[in-house]
Amino acid sequence: MRLEKASLKAINYSCKNFHYSKSVPVNPFAFSVFNNKNEWCGCILYSAGANNNVGKPYGLKGGEIIELTRMALNGKQESTSKALALSIRLLKNYLPLCKMIVSFADTAQNHIGTIYQATNWLYTKKKKTTPDY
Repeated sequence: MRLEKASLKAINYSCKNFHYSKSVPVNPFAFSVFNNKNEWCGCILYSAGANNNVGKPYGLKGGEIIELTRMALNGKQESTSKALALSIRLLKNYLPLCKMIVSFADTAQNHIGTIYQATNWLYTKKKKTTPDY
């Protein structure tokens, strides 16, 4: 498996075709994922996220925290968790001031954070957004 910095064309295509939201985050930084057959499998996107204060509880400010905003992959990659791990390692080269990565599982889509559990992320809390959260 190989990752490289993604083009805007790849970002737009993967989000609109492989992600349930069909939307592209604002100012994304992304990696294209290629499988062992050198087939393009989509993109893993990071961005500042929707909440400017997400780093506040940890004493972090802009540039020190980034959000994993999309895993827009077509399923042809050998391992989603390996692709994510590779992207995190590469991210350090491009964003050396980043100290924390956050992400959110969309429970409205019946997501339970499987990829985060598989890659040993720290679970902080469930956010109450609906009466039955």
